[in-house]
Amino acid sequence: MVNLPQRRTDDLHKGRVSLAGARYFVTCTIEGRIPLLCECTTAVRSVLARLVDDGDAVVLCGVVMPDHLHILVVLEGSLSIGQVVGKLKALTRPALTDSGIRWQRDFFEHHLRPGEKANSYARYMFLNPYRAQLIDRSECWSYWFCDDMSRFDFSSLLDKPQFDRNNYLTI
Repeated sequence: MVNLPQRRTDDLHKGRVSLAGARYFVTCTIEGRIPLLCECTTAVRSVLARLVDDGDAVVLCGVVMPDHLHILVVLEGSLSIGQVVGKLKALTRPALTDSGIRWQRDFFEHHLRPGEKANSYARYMFLNPYRAQLIDRSECWSYWFCDDMSRFDFSSLLDKPQFDRNNYLTI
């Protein structure tokens, strides 16, 4: 009999705390890492806007990658982070199903502590498509979104004439 590895996703739930007003870095992955999520960007963005309109969360920024989604959110209202992500997954399910993909069970989240800067998480998301070599360093990834880039200190570098994207991406 072959011993298959056991899922350890229950460990993701240990110590999970949901606090209104708290910031969370969240990653949701496509089952089997099938690289078709970008085809569903309109649906994902629409659902994220609905979460904002419903008062569930404020989306600070995010990036849709071919096989996963990163978002930086602030919890609002009475839903837990698990319920907000569950709502996101449930409402995007029809679009994903039409593309032949579905969300992987569970998700990764990191609760940013008070005083912890969100800049490094936003920068990580922004640079993700470049590091994955999905686009040339001279291009912009059209699946990155941010409501207010001025809240992140790395954004000020992007508009400077002397900004060298090639050097910045090696940091």
